[in-house]
Amino acid sequence: DPDLVLLRQDRSALRQTLLKRLAAEGRRPSLAEVERHLAALDRADGTLRLLDDVRSWGAEITYLPADVTQAQAVEEVVARVIREQGRLDILIHAAGVERSRRLESKPREEFAQILAVKAQGFYHLYQALHHHHLWPRAMIAFTSIARRFGNAGQVDYCAGNDFLAKMMLALRHHPAGMKTIALDWGAWAEVGMASRGHVPELMRRAGIDLMPPEEAARWVYRELVANSG
Repeated sequence: DPDLVLLRQDRSALRQTLLKRLAAEGRRPSLAEVERHLAALDRADGTLRLLDDVRSWGAEITYLPADVTQAQAVEEVVARVIREQGRLDILIHAAGVERSRRLESKPREEFAQILAVKAQGFYHLYQALHHHHLWPRAMIAFTSIARRFGNAGQVDYCAGNDFLAKMMLALRHHPAGMKTIALDWGAWAEVGMASRGHVPELMRRAGIDLMPPEEAARWVYRELVANSG
């Protein structure tokens, strides 16, 4: 993707390229639209870098993109995992989108989408696992401290996180004996929603430290192995 190449070389030049592209299409250039496109490219670039890093460690990794709000897409991914691996050890549900906007200004469709990624996304995963009678040894849901310390306009995001926390609690009694955990994260650095755009600077001004990914990963591992013996 030439846009990804330019992103790594010169972000400012890419921003100008995107603005000119919009104008050439007869559309009024919008900085907000350009920033959304840049955010999508940032996520794609982060994924590619992660794949390269994992392979450099000598591990094998397969990336299967899917829309978790679409049941059939999730079913196809789970079926492929079963077909190629024959088992599932750990499931981490970390999907999420967030749009901070006061409720009276939030479109109904936006509210539904933000809630769906968290709640419906997990439900589709659960359905697929149930259909194939395949359960992991451990299941982790990434939730957020936003339910307690979040800003205005995060009610949909918080509702999705609360659903996940309640599901992890309920599934502790699942016949498969899975270990279930809900991790209420603060803001991550470098990756994740809080690392994009102007958010890191706002966090810095508020005196909030962002958590480095390597530190967060250690916490995930610690929770996975706790009381496992």
